[in-house]
Amino acid sequence: MFCENCGTQLEDGALFCPECGARLAEAEQPIPMPTAQEDDEKTVMVRVAPQDQSEDTVIPSQVETPSQPEEPVYNAPVQNTEEASPAQGTVFCPQCGAANNSQDAFCLSCGAALNGAAPAPGQVNPNVGPAPVNDSGFVVQDINNIAQKKQKTPGQGKKVLKIVLIVVAALIVLVGAVFAVKLILGGSGNKKARTDILYIKDDSLFSTSLKKIKPVELDDEAFDDEYHYAYELNPTYSSDGRYLFYYQLGDNQYSETYDLYYVDVKAKDPSPEKFASDMEYRYYMTEDDRIIFEKNDSLYIQDMKENKEKIANDLGDYWVVSEDEKQILWIDQEGTIYVQDLALKEDKVKVDSDVQNVYFTSDDLYFTVYAKEDKLYLNTNMEEKEKISQEDFEYVGAAVDGKNIQIAYGERSEEDEDVTLYDLVDDSASASEGYDEYSLEWTRDDLKNYTIGRTCELKLYDSATGEKTVVAEGMINDAFEIGEIDGKLAMAYGISEEDNLPHWAIGKVYDEGVYSYADEVERAKGNGTLCVAVGTDTTEALEAERSYHSINMEEDGKDIYIVSCEEQWDEENYTSEYENYELGKITYGSKGFGSYEKIYDDVNVLLSVEKGDLVYGIYEDDTEETVELYKNDDKIDTDVAPYTVARHDDGNISYYKDMDDDGMGTLKVYTGKESTKIANDVKRAVYVNEKLIPVLVDYDVNHGTGDLKLYNGKELETIDTDVYYMFYIE
Repeated sequence: MFCENCGTQLEDGALFCPECGARLAEAEQPIPMPTAQEDDEKTVMVRVAPQDQSEDTVIPSQVETPSQPEEPVYNAPVQNTEEASPAQGTVFCPQCGAANNSQDAFCLSCGAALNGAAPAPGQVNPNVGPAPVNDSGFVVQDINNIAQKKQKTPGQGKKVLKIVLIVVAALIVLVGAVFAVKLILGGSGNKKARTDILYIKDDSLFSTSLKKIKPVELDDEAFDDEYHYAYELNPTYSSDGRYLFYYQLGDNQYSETYDLYYVDVKAKDPSPEKFASDMEYRYYMTEDDRIIFEKNDSLYIQDMKENKEKIANDLGDYWVVSEDEKQILWIDQEGTIYVQDLALKEDKVKVDSDVQNVYFTSDDLYFTVYAKEDKLYLNTNMEEKEKISQEDFEYVGAAVDGKNIQIAYGERSEEDEDVTLYDLVDDSASASEGYDEYSLEWTRDDLKNYTIGRTCELKLYDSATGEKTVVAEGMINDAFEIGEIDGKLAMAYGISEEDNLPHWAIGKVYDEGVYSYADEVERAKGNGTLCVAVGTDTTEALEAERSYHSINMEEDGKDIYIVSCEEQWDEENYTSEYENYELGKITYGSKGFGSYEKIYDDVNVLLSVEKGDLVYGIYEDDTEETVELYKNDDKIDTDVAPYTVARHDDGNISYYKDMDDDGMGTLKVYTGKESTKIANDVKRAVYVNEKLIPVLVDYDVNHGTGDLKLYNGKELETIDTDVYYMFYIE
């Protein structure tokens, strides 16, 4: 199924969009194509919706519980997805514990923001148009993780600095809503990928090879669709592929914990065995098939022989395993960070105490960035502690290069000033002439109470030099991490100059209203300057009259791609119109930034960048539902649903076209020369390679089942009928 707000592909039974956080109108919506593995490249797109589309605005914490089966509530920690089990590709909601895709921004179940690839500051739903400015005057965003939930240690004594985020473009502060469009960039095509799938039928869990179709029932009590969603099973293979681990969801519908089972998929007669009971939802499987899990506020590690050892008591809401799986870091309920060797042969090491929030840990746990006493701290090698910020701060991002780290943050001193609407108003005698002074005083008070921004500094700390450099200062509307180039942190930010904002006469404000003036100012802020920084090198990315629509950077690349447009305000209809779209790029090299280069006109959606090859879409009409799909200069197809486009490891591109109201469409694969039709009326599909594509077709939305078939490179052959759900695990 697809989100009606932003077009993101969703899982069966999802109650909230994983990308924009919007509550879904119907329980049964179409399910597009998942991919065999997630691509390392991260692309974020933004679609600007005019106000008259009346999109819903949903803040996860304020969402009314839908009339669907309730999810158990968990206090699950968040882990870097890069450190999660490769078989999982899953992150878990810190609010309710539900499993979500590693690139999801909002929980499918409860709508809460997810952490994605790395812990980051707390964020609100990007579905909320213009946002109030935060306490420090610094709005931050991580472009690689469009929304992430700030983890607070239970029982912490100090108030953590509030952070308010808006989706990608604080430079485009709109009266209309701004929505993130999730793109499917993963995919397989890898010759070493698994060639079997799992699926649910009649509440049983089945497995079959795709090379020789022979369904095998693994567990006849695995699932009950009256109380659970299929993705809650969270199936994961052991490192050798012999054992399949999953949560059994047949008879624990009233429990707030889960029982973890495993089955020998290579056995002649598979029989499920219980591995652990009453677990919290999230677990981590090591390469040697030990499982780390939470239970009763404690952290355990257990092997296949049921040898279980306790790692920690009074567990807080964050823990992470090092990339080499030799160490684990966690925070307890008192705010103390510890590191322990996973062999449990050494004593745990105390990193620091009274910690309010962990923002970042490097893969080897050498660096930890966290908040303490409302200040930003860095701990190096579990030994050296350094206070990074001296004032109130907002964390932006970090990049590690060997034993060096760069940390970007916003800082606001006591000398930095609030900017209110009154600061912009002409309150001279001539501007107030003829107006009642008593009435104007009320107007002045309203203007003084309306803060439009705060002056602050964007700083970069570099451990190689120990220096803290001011990258930018002023009224910074937005700052977000893009990625890294040559070990340097790449980020974007916007600055609004007061001189470029409208300065109404006080009499005009009285006549037209404070909020009309505020709208005018907010729109003008959208014409602020978009800048890009790599380390301490900065450049202006766009001309002032252009607003950026999306920013993308290919991993390990040096090109920063920007889709931009011009905004025209329709005063009569009180809405914005966007025109003159273009796709351009800025390159960063040994001599710094090059000039902005326009690549294509009329590009609305940049879908993928890989080795300089661009996959993009041009909207076919004003509904923005379908695109003409292109790869570089070559037109691939028309009537394509842009949120279904996926580029795979073998270079092929899969997509849906001719989508119907039930979310079924024609699945096609573009090989670089031509597009091949795989199947019609596809509800769900997985791309293993171009000759192994299982599809769920002819889906009955009333019964929630369809026919599971396999495209073998030539034709469709039946795997099973009346199938409820299909999994693929790399």
